[in-house]
Amino acid sequence: MIPPWTLLPYELLLDIFRFAADPLIDDANRITGAVSWLCAASRTCKAFAEPALSVLYESPPLDTPIAALRLLDLLKSEAPTYINYKVKVKRLDLDILYVMTYKAGAHGHVNLSDMFAVLPNVSSVHLRHMIYRPPFRPYIRQLRPWFYSQDIFTSITEYQTRLDSWIWSANMLNAQVPDAFNPEMTIHSSTTLANLRDITLAGFEIGSLLDDLANTQSAAIKKRPPKMRSVHCLKSLTQLRNLTFISCTSSTWDILSALPCPLTTLTIINSNIISTTLSDYLEEHGQSLTTLVLNHNDHLDLNFLPILHDSCPSLTELFMDLTYYNPLAILEVAADPVYASLLEDDSIPTWPSTLQRLSLLHLRRWSTHAALNFLQSLVE
Repeated sequence: MIPPWTLLPYELLLDIFRFAADPLIDDANRITGAVSWLCAASRTCKAFAEPALSVLYESPPLDTPIAALRLLDLLKSEAPTYINYKVKVKRLDLDILYVMTYKAGAHGHVNLSDMFAVLPNVSSVHLRHMIYRPPFRPYIRQLRPWFYSQDIFTSITEYQTRLDSWIWSANMLNAQVPDAFNPEMTIHSSTTLANLRDITLAGFEIGSLLDDLANTQSAAIKKRPPKMRSVHCLKSLTQLRNLTFISCTSSTWDILSALPCPLTTLTIINSNIISTTLSDYLEEHGQSLTTLVLNHNDHLDLNFLPILHDSCPSLTELFMDLTYYNPLAILEVAADPVYASLLEDDSIPTWPSTLQRLSLLHLRRWSTHAALNFLQSLVE
């Protein structure tokens, strides 16, 4: 029997299309088959038209500068349309290498300021760079460097765009945005960025937060490049709930313990964190965590699992992909972990009763006894 799909409420159809169409664009910045499927679904019947197109335009799949400029032309057009596309766009996800640095013929480069002018409801802006995605190659060729400009933040303020999600990448900072990571945090104190709930730091060398805060007025700190003072950017974000580190290095990771508010989601990818440091953070601040994502961290073993039950009583999701990459290798080949053993023989994992989703991929370098303890802990 075929369910009465066309009689379902709009909100329910919206969730169905979101689930079925994810993702619209893959990690290699290629359009997936979900885009044409959504277009076909929107033409099936009147009931499907708006929810299918809403999902398509919530985070429009922009794989080339031409695609971004065509979207801009559509949003600027005064011609009557079946759907008000301007209010549908909630998220901009742009690849720096493929979308922002290439020229669209005589039309020039994509200008973010022009897009903010016609997007009243955009709340998430993700400017991504390929070097911060697997296999994390730092030497990927780029036609021209691309940097955050003051024009971007001026237009965000001018058009009163209130963002709740943003990505900072170290390789896209320059002197045009001198206030991005200074102790006064003027950019994050603005009305447009003060309410960020989700922030990603990519490619930063995070110094000791305690040392930096004790010496913010010293000449040594002032002379440091912005990437060495990135810890300061989080102090004024009182609404922060989701924090992501990608390809970051730190000698202490004390930035985690000094955050001004409890996190619900912590994501650490391709960084040098170790299990003892993670354990210390979880024991002190893990009570509010619901999602923990720990992918491609070649220093991180599973010896933090024994404290998981007591430290993270609200955890519902734990994801770990233990595939590692050598950033200096030309070929995309997996690298070996730095740790000696994935799980010590006397380490017995404990699991929160709230846990609903668990994904641990490519487990290796552990003894039979440790593996048996791990599996038995899941059974129990």
